[in-house]
Amino acid sequence: MLNYNTLRPISSELGQLPRLLPPQKDINGEIQGKTFQYQPSDHPKYWLNGGNLQDYTEDELLYTVNNYGFRGNDVTQLDTKPKLMTAGCSHTYGIGIRDHEVWGSKLAEQLDMYHINIGVGGIGYDTVTLLVKQFFEQGIIPDTLVVLWPTVNRKLFVLNTTKSTNQSIDDFIVNPSTQITPNVYQYHINNHPPEEEDIKMAIKGYLLQSVQQTLFDFWIYRELVISLCEHHNVKLIEGFLEDNTFNYVKEKCNRMIPRIFYNTWPDYARDGLHFGPRSNLELAKHFDICYQNQNDKI
Repeated sequence: MLNYNTLRPISSELGQLPRLLPPQKDINGEIQGKTFQYQPSDHPKYWLNGGNLQDYTEDELLYTVNNYGFRGNDVTQLDTKPKLMTAGCSHTYGIGIRDHEVWGSKLAEQLDMYHINIGVGGIGYDTVTLLVKQFFEQGIIPDTLVVLWPTVNRKLFVLNTTKSTNQSIDDFIVNPSTQITPNVYQYHINNHPPEEEDIKMAIKGYLLQSVQQTLFDFWIYRELVISLCEHHNVKLIEGFLEDNTFNYVKEKCNRMIPRIFYNTWPDYARDGLHFGPRSNLELAKHFDICYQNQNDKI
């Protein structure tokens, strides 16, 4: 889980990288240094159909993180190899699979690059963009950025619970200050946040958006990532998990950005929900072909 107090603009502090929350025994199970057993959605009580215990064991410690809580290699003491940064949600973080099975790790191996994984479980395209922007601003700039865009029905809400729900909707747009600590929730249409009135109001307004509005909002965030990569001379490759988002970009975008659409699931991770090791390897191969061919699509 992202520590939102380190993410701008929620955090007003400059000169720092975003961080994930440190592992805790009640959530992450057994902890050995920077290696631990579970992520929240990979906890046995959430396993779909009992989980995938054919390829994994319940006791296996799958996750190793760096000093900032992100999975995999250090993000500050970088290797001299060309750098690959992967961004996205839980499929990029690699929920329910081993460190070396994550698609970004596999792709970096295929391309002989140093891998920087800034994937975070549960986030949407808005948070993905903010993470990329903050890493770039802090000088962690890769040679290649691969973004596996989350589904567009996720949204980050920043709410001020000190205001009553009968006040103006503008009261729920919180600017960072020393007087107010905003509450940040990750929202997915199938994963409702706490039932507080202000949250329900924000969700209601969000759900009243048209599909076209949602795709348009995604377009704006995506344009920021494109501009950042152009400014820093970073090669950008995109992956999409939804056909409506992929087709929208394919039809509307006039930039020749290599991209793939991936929605096959040859196997499942330990939780029975996320991409398994074969799926991750296949995804890495698609991105590799995309990288090598410099095509607009596969």
